[in-house]
Amino acid sequence: MQSDEDFSLNWKAVWDDVNLYFLLEFTDDVVTTGDTANMSAGDKLWMMDCAEVKIGGYFYRFGYHRDSEILLRPAEGQFNPGGYTQKSALVTGGYIMEVQIPWSTLNNDSVTIGLNPDAGTEFMLWVSGADLDNPAGKAWNDQDGHRHWPYDNGQEKVILAATAAIDAVAPANPANMASSDVTATSAKLNWDAVPD
Repeated sequence: MQSDEDFSLNWKAVWDDVNLYFLLEFTDDVVTTGDTANMSAGDKLWMMDCAEVKIGGYFYRFGYHRDSEILLRPAEGQFNPGGYTQKSALVTGGYIMEVQIPWSTLNNDSVTIGLNPDAGTEFMLWVSGADLDNPAGKAWNDQDGHRHWPYDNGQEKVILAATAAIDAVAPANPANMASSDVTATSAKLNWDAVPD
């Protein structure tokens, strides 16, 4: 890895009564799915720009633009129960992934989160990203770099924080809305901000 501009990863997670959600934001100067046409079946499972998430004994791999694939080797203990939704998209300077994992799929002996976790629920978590600049790469050393949280490559205990209060009342309508500089492809809008 040459620099943070070559590859870096920021991630965030939120939750509700039904799902655990991840937003994974990658800075990456070369975004690739790997050369899937010329890879072995095993290499297609991991030689790409991707993220990996471990939740207790569960292991997920999410590949850029490989949204509908389960990218794991069960024989190597990479247990993914499926049932999640993943979407990825290019953005300026890299790509993003959004992942939704139902709590109902995280319910075995090693992870006892349950169907409806509450604030204070604890579990072990690890998040990693891998950078593949050479689409023809076929070995671990062909990847340009990796980022891990926690940095020692182990899992860290996380605790679900209290949910935020939801404001169900819509804000007031803005006043004095006006447009200017209107063209066939753009327009400027201005309005007075409302206090709420």
